[in-house]
Amino acid sequence: MRRFPAWGAVVLALIAGNLGLAADDDIRTSSTVGDVQGRQIQIYRMTPSWTVRSTEDHPWGLRLVFPVSASVLDLEGVGLDLEEVFASLQSVTVTPGVEFLLPVRDEWVLKPFVEAGATVVTGDFSVTERPWSLGFRARRDHQRRDWRYSLGLAASFRGTTVVDGPSTTYTTLEAGFEARQATTIMVLGNPMDVGAYTIVRHNIGLEDLPALDDPIAVDWLYEAGLSFGTEPRPEVWGFALPRTYLGFRWGANLQAVRLSFSFPF
Repeated sequence: MRRFPAWGAVVLALIAGNLGLAADDDIRTSSTVGDVQGRQIQIYRMTPSWTVRSTEDHPWGLRLVFPVSASVLDLEGVGLDLEEVFASLQSVTVTPGVEFLLPVRDEWVLKPFVEAGATVVTGDFSVTERPWSLGFRARRDHQRRDWRYSLGLAASFRGTTVVDGPSTTYTTLEAGFEARQATTIMVLGNPMDVGAYTIVRHNIGLEDLPALDDPIAVDWLYEAGLSFGTEPRPEVWGFALPRTYLGFRWGANLQAVRLSFSFPF
């Protein structure tokens, strides 16, 4: 990797985390930089959310989500300047949806969801694909002394309809685990905690992605990394600083560095 234009993801995270109604762990903003057969690829993803019905006052909750993804191919010559990154975007995918919040026993929260939208080519703003997904995420957070453990599970059925082309459907299964420990280090008056996490994703029925030489295998993907943050989140110039996750994602012939701002469950 010659350059890591991650400032775009940082700015998007600050915006998403300060829309007023997004919870601490629901920013779901990430920047992924990968190298596939000598080509550098970057994917930005931001998921602003608005909690319409909170589980603090009701037995179940409802959240509106607005996932936005943007891809950049061949990062050669693209630096840290946001204007350069946005000018090099190849496509943008928007898939708004709804997510239900269902607290269940033993600290678990079940989150059924449905999303649907379109992929637009940035050059002529034409719609090329219509992706959709439905499924559930489940998460358990447990505090034990100065340790906090998070366990996440997810299953979804996804599809993409190419305009004037075929349709593709597949199933995605995910599992993740994170462990955090509080430290004596103070950040803007709040104690910092440091964690480690790992995520496994299995795509069933998804064909390998075409590439220059060999197809990119995406049936099994793995990720591991470190996380840093504080509770509560400190504010700088009116912006709440999100928790930071820095990890390495890999598959059979895919390697990528991923910067994100939430545990994605």
